Amino acid sequence: MIASFAMVLNEPYQRLEEELGTDGTEIWFPGNGRRGHHPQEVIDLCVKRGYSVMTIEKSPIATPKLGVEPRPYIECETLRMLKYMSDFKGVVVRGSHSVAWDKQRVYDPSGKIYELPGIDTVRCFFAVSEIKSVRVFNVNKCSRLKRAKSPARRAR
Repeated sequence: MIASFAMVLNEPYQRLEEELGTDGTEIWFPGNGRRGHHPQEVIDLCVKRGYSVMTIEKSPIATPKLGVEPRPYIECETLRMLKYMSDFKGVVVRGSHSVAWDKQRVYDPSGKIYELPGIDTVRCFFAVSEIKSVRVFNVNKCSRLKRAKSPARRAR
């Protein structure tokens, strides 16, 4: 996933891994289960660079519990996904594999460039767009903020 976001951001994936402090290969789970990268970690890196990320699920569903037939929220899921993918560059998730998307073609981290094999193969799309204006709250400045005086205290 991180390599696909790096392609969308036009940055070396090593730089993103360095910022995260991991390449994702650490064993976290029994049976050689690797850490990987969570989409929220990569979204934070995008926002830091002035990009927003929208998570678009192809088939959002609801179910009250396991064993109950899930119900879809959206009936025209294919048209909806095609609309987002024609309007935004981003990262396409197909099964457990992520690829970069430029509104027309797939850019696979393996080096291949190809047409999307079919919208049915898309599980999720992370739409990436430039933030036109943003106010960033710097947590480090919190301790330096002064409390405003009330009118009664100003009169003293």
